Amino acid sequence: MMAGAPVILDAHGRPITQAEIRRARAQAAMGSYLAGTGSAPELRDWTPGAGSADADLDGDRRAIVARARDLERNDALVSGAVQSLKDSALGFGLDFQSMPNYRALGISREQAQDAATRIEAIWQEWSDDRDSCDVTGQLPFGALTRQSVQSDLVNGESLALALWLPERQRRLGSRFATVLQVVEADRLSNPQDRAGDPALRDGVEVDSYGAPIAYHIQSAHPGDTFMPWGMAAAAWQRVPLRGPGGRRTVIHSFDQKRPGQHRGVSVFAPVMTELKQRARFQRAELQAAVVNAVIAAVLESPADGQTLLDLFGDGQAYMEARGAQPTVHLGIGPGGAIPRLLPGERLTGYSSNRPSAGTDGFVTSVSRLIAAGIGMTYETFMRDFSKTNYSSARASLLEGWRFVLFLRLLKTLTWCRPTLDLVIEEAVWRGYLDLPGFAENRARRQAWLRGVWRGPARGWVDPVKEITAAAMRVRLGISTLRDEALDQGRDLDDLLDQIALEQEALKARGLTLPEVNFMAQPDQPEPAPGA
Repeated sequence: MMAGAPVILDAHGRPITQAEIRRARAQAAMGSYLAGTGSAPELRDWTPGAGSADADLDGDRRAIVARARDLERNDALVSGAVQSLKDSALGFGLDFQSMPNYRALGISREQAQDAATRIEAIWQEWSDDRDSCDVTGQLPFGALTRQSVQSDLVNGESLALALWLPERQRRLGSRFATVLQVVEADRLSNPQDRAGDPALRDGVEVDSYGAPIAYHIQSAHPGDTFMPWGMAAAAWQRVPLRGPGGRRTVIHSFDQKRPGQHRGVSVFAPVMTELKQRARFQRAELQAAVVNAVIAAVLESPADGQTLLDLFGDGQAYMEARGAQPTVHLGIGPGGAIPRLLPGERLTGYSSNRPSAGTDGFVTSVSRLIAAGIGMTYETFMRDFSKTNYSSARASLLEGWRFVLFLRLLKTLTWCRPTLDLVIEEAVWRGYLDLPGFAENRARRQAWLRGVWRGPARGWVDPVKEITAAAMRVRLGISTLRDEALDQGRDLDDLLDQIALEQEALKARGLTLPEVNFMAQPDQPEPAPGA
C-alpha cells in the first residue's frame, strides 16, 4: 500500500480490502431486483421500450384497430363478447333519473322533485327523438350510446361533435339546436399524417399542460381515399374543444389508463395473439375433421406397383379397369355406395383421430386466459355454465358484473353526462327550464344535474334466494327501495305509481294479493357441479 493512501474502514474499524471493494461494486452493478437485471436468462432477451403513453401507442394504434375490427367481424367469440357487454352495460341505452342536490341548492325536497320531473321530461324529449339528437336522423341517443360502446370496446375510443344548428333543427320540428354528429375515431389524425409534436398528439392538439384544446378531424374516412365519394379525405378541419362561450363542441370517450394518454386502445389488444392463435387452431381442427370424415375406407390391392404395370400396362389402364366395375348404391344419398373390387382387393376401414382428445381442454384453457384479459369471466365469455352450481355461477356473474359497471360508469362520465349538460344548458337558455344559478355558478350546475344513469338489471341466478336477500336488506335498513329498484333497472317513482294503480284496481274488484313470507330458510348443502 502506498504511503499516505486513504484507508476505508468498515463498521468495526477494520480496513476494507480491494477484493471486498470489487465484490461490492459487482453486486451493485447486478442490481437489487432480479426483474430489472440482465443476469436472469429468462429475462435477458426481454427489453421492451418504456415510452410515454402517446409514444407507446404511436404507430401501433391503427394496426391494433384494424385487427380488432377483423376479429369482431369474423371471430364468433369476440363478436359475442362485444354483444354481451353492450347488452349487460346498456341494453338499449341508459335512462337518466334526476336527483337534484336540494341541500346544496337551498330548496325543499318537493321543489327538487318537481325540478327532477321537468329535467327528466326535457332529456327524454331530446334523447328519444332521433331527429333532435342525431344529425343523420337515424338513431335515438340510446342507440348512439350503444354504437359508442361498440367503438370503445373494439377501437378503444369513440368521438362525437356537438353541433349547434338552430335553423336546420327548427325545420325538422325540434325545439333544440343541439345535435350530435358521431364521427369514427379513424378520422382523428394529424393533418396530412405528419409526425406529431409537443402540441399535437395523433390528431389531438394540447396546451402546455397536456390538456386537449382542439381536435383535427379528416373530412372523410381515410379508408375512403380511393373511393369515388372519398375525394375530400385529404382535408382536415380543426375543431376546438370548446366554442367561444365555453360550450363543449367535442365529446371524446375512452378509458385513459395512463397520465398524458390522448387516444384509446382496444380492450382486445392484450389478448389479440391468443385470440388469433385459438381461431387458427380451431379452424385447423375443424378442417382436419371434415377431411377425415370424407374418407370412410382405404382400398388395398395385393399387387405391388410392378405387378400392376405388368398386368395393365400403365396406371391409367388400371384406373379405367377399376372405373368399369359397377358400384353398389345403398340409396342413402350421394355418398352411400360400395365399389365392386377386383380379385384380391379389399376395403380397410379408416378411423379418424380428429378432433383430438386434448382439443376441448386446450380451447377451454386459452378461453379462460382471453376472458381474464378483457375483464370477463370464462362463464360469461363462453356462456358456458355447465360446470357450475348456484354459488359458483353467482360468483362468476358478480365478478363479471364489475367490468359491466365500469363500462356503464365510463359511458356516464365521458358520453352521457357531457351530452346531458349541453341539452339542459340549452333548455335553461331557451326558458324551457327554470333552474336558478345554473348558467352562472358551476357548483349549482352540478347540483341541478345530479342523478343516476339506470341500465339493465344484473339478473338472477336463483330469484327466490335473491328476492329474499333484497327484502332482508331493506328490512334491516342497509338498503332502500330506491336502491333495489335501481339494481333491477327500474324507476322507483314509476314503480310506486304502477303499484298504486294496481292496488286501486284490486280494491275495486274486491281482490287481495297473498302474503309472502320472506323469512330466511336454513342453508342447504349444494350438489357438486355435474352431480
